[in-house]
Formats: sequence, C-alpha cells, structure tokens
Amino acid sequence: MKREVEEQLLAAVDFSSWIAESFTVDATGLRAAYVAAAGRKGVTVVLDGQPQGRYEGVMQGCPIFSPDGARLAYAAGRGDKRLVVVDGREGKEYDGIGAGSLLFSPDGRRLAYLARRGRKWFVVLDGQESEAYDAVAAGSLTFSPDGKRLACLVQGGGKWFLLLDGCAGRRYDDVGGNSLTFSPDGRRLAYGARRGKKWVVVVDDQEQEPFADILDGSLTFSPDGRHLAYVALTGRGALLIREGRPRECYRAVVAGSLLFSPDGERLALVACCRRGLLRRNAGQMLVLDGECGKEYGALQGLTFSPDGSRLAYAARKGGKWLVVADGREGAAYEAVRKDSLAFSADGRRLAYVARHKGCQFLVLDEREHKRYRGIAKGGPVFSPRGPHLAYAARVAQGRLVVLNEQEGPCYDEVLARKNIKLRWDGEMALRYIALRGNSFYRVRERLFDEVG
Repeated sequence: MKREVEEQLLAAVDFSSWIAESFTVDATGLRAAYVAAAGRKGVTVVLDGQPQGRYEGVMQGCPIFSPDGARLAYAAGRGDKRLVVVDGREGKEYDGIGAGSLLFSPDGRRLAYLARRGRKWFVVLDGQESEAYDAVAAGSLTFSPDGKRLACLVQGGGKWFLLLDGCAGRRYDDVGGNSLTFSPDGRRLAYGARRGKKWVVVVDDQEQEPFADILDGSLTFSPDGRHLAYVALTGRGALLIREGRPRECYRAVVAGSLLFSPDGERLALVACCRRGLLRRNAGQMLVLDGECGKEYGALQGLTFSPDGSRLAYAARKGGKWLVVADGREGAAYEAVRKDSLAFSADGRRLAYVARHKGCQFLVLDEREHKRYRGIAKGGPVFSPRGPHLAYAARVAQGRLVVLNEQEGPCYDEVLARKNIKLRWDGEMALRYIALRGNSFYRVRERLFDEVG
C-alpha cells in the first residue's frame, strides 16, 4: 500500500516573538492562533497570520477555538483590568477573570466564563452577567454535552448551591468543586454536597444516602446516562454505590478509576484490597462487575473495547510493567504509557506504547514494532474501521509519522498536544500538523493500493 503526502501552509511564525505553549489549531486543522510579543511590553494574539488587538498580557491557556473552529476567544489584560475578547470584540472590563474558565458550548454557539468585580463573582454567558456571588467553585463551570444547559457551583449568604441555567438549587455547607457531572446525553446532573458532617450525592435535585465523605472524582455516568456510580467513604472502607444502592466495600478505591463499558452494562474500577483483608503493602486489583481480579503492585489505564466485550489495563509486577488483556498478561517492560492503550473498532486488535532500555516502541497484538527515541502522546490511533494504525515518533533527524509500520517524511516537529492530534479523515487518509523551519503545515497522508 502506497502513501501520498500533501502539505498546505498553515502558519509562518516568528519564533523570536511567539509564546510557544499558546499555539493552538482549530478542530478542522484549517486555522491557527498564538500569542506573540507586540512592542516592548505588549502582546497580541495572531489569528491566521493576522495580529489582533494589543494588550499587556493574555491569560495562560488562551486563546481557545470553539469546537467547530468558527470562533476564537481569549482573556487579556489592560492596566489593572481584565476582559474577554470574542471574535475580535472586547467584552466588559473586570477586576479578574477566572483562570481557565473560558468555555465554549459543544456546538460553539455560546461562551461562558467567570468574572470578578471587587470581591464578587459573576457567571458571564454570551456577555450577560448573572447575579453576584461570593465565590464560584473552581472547575465547576460546565455546559451539558448538548450545549443547552450551563451549570456551576456557587456560594452566597454563607451557603453553597447549584446554579443551573440561572436557577439556584438546594443550599449546603460545602460542595465538591470538581464533582459536578452531566450525563453524556445531558439529561442528568449530579454533584457532591455537605450538610453538617455528612456528604450526599445530589442527582437530578434528589439527595441520595448520606455518608462521611464521597471519593473525589468518583461520580461516573454510563455512556447512555442511565447508570450512575460513585464511591462513598465510610468507617468500614470505600463503598461502591450504584443506582443509589450500596454494593461492594473495599479497603480503598483509586480515585478516577471507575469506568463503564461503552454499552453501559459493565463497570470496572481499581480497588486496594477487599474489606477485612488488612495487611501491609496491599496491592491493587481490577474489579469488574463486582468480581475481583489478580492483585498487582499498581494498576492504571483501564480501557474497554468499543463493544465492551474486552478490557485491558497496565499493571506493575515485580518492578516491571505489563499489559493485561482479558486476564492474560503480556510481556514485561520498564514502563507502559497508561494513556496509550487502544483497541481497534472491532475490538480484535490492541496496541500500546512501552519503554525498554531507554527506547519507546509500539506493541500491537503482543508484537513489538521498531524502537524509537520517543513516541508522542495522543497515539497510537486506529483508523475508523481499524485496519490501519498511526503514531508520531522521534528520530535523530526530528519527528515523523509511522503509518502501518512505514515511516513518513521527517519534520522538525509533529504536534501532539491540547486538541492538536493525529486525525483520520475517513478510512484511507490521515491528517496532522507538522513544523518545518518556521512554518507549520497541514499534512494529509492518503493511502491507496498499488496497481500492478
């Protein structure tokens, strides 16, 4: 199978003035923006090669594109004031803008952020301020997946409460700031809150059973939104709660490890020892649908296949790391990158990135591929139906994309950060952003069968 490479200039950059970490590309790969120095003390956002307004500073994490790539926003400073610029238009000036709070709705039509005037905070939606609040829980501002609802957790009058589409919910003594979670279909909403000494999970404005505490980051909806699971902390240990009912209890559960299968029928988590087995140096084990697996030194990277029939994870055993797929252990390595485990669309193939003797390499269906100086995050990436596999690798001369074990052209850099990733364009074409010299290019690699 042959590869045809097409390059289109995306942006030419003056590296003497740009701020490298600010460089971003929209989801279509057609637009680029970054922050650059402007004059002795100023900065500007450069969009599609054109400098925008000049400011004294631009907030870290900016600029941001809307998901559809049609809009651009950033928070900037002028004197002792802060403001948000959306599509080139300046908003109101404030004393502060919440760090990392700029948020486009999934459809890109709406923009929300947190702003401070004096000691009061406001939720600003499409330029319109909410009522004033004493505080807003960091990281709680979120749109529903369908973009129709906006929620956050705010404080007023000494109490904390949910603010959903401008309407206040029940009042509590405290809330779990990063617990606010919409179901994937946007119909349900859950968060953790404390009244007195007890914590409850509030689901669709209904309180569930109170507990001493709720494990931070454990609220997890199934992909279809029908099921909710989380971990309550009690005097007995870490208690799994599913559909509002107590299930199994463990000595501990690893935060953020709860994972539903794509069809929502199976639930996996990483637990530390069963309740009652109190011993020193207890390891971690997979729990799948309530059944405990083998104990290891540590577990990470739980990954279901798209149909939910298979499950894989990385495990530490005797100072080495290995991948366990459907209960079967693979080869041991110095390290396995936890975010690299990937199944093909049909679930038959499994790939991941491992490290041994200072080199990184892909392991596909237990077979090691060529070793490289490094493999970029965001890979490997299977094609939509699964027969093709790509990732970006580091070689002595620079960076290149490996597609079906064949190396592509070498660049100074192949970008793999933020939303800049290798993307399949159908089954037979791969897109990515690459740097050569001072120019970024949109690269499209097309696969086709050789004739004759």
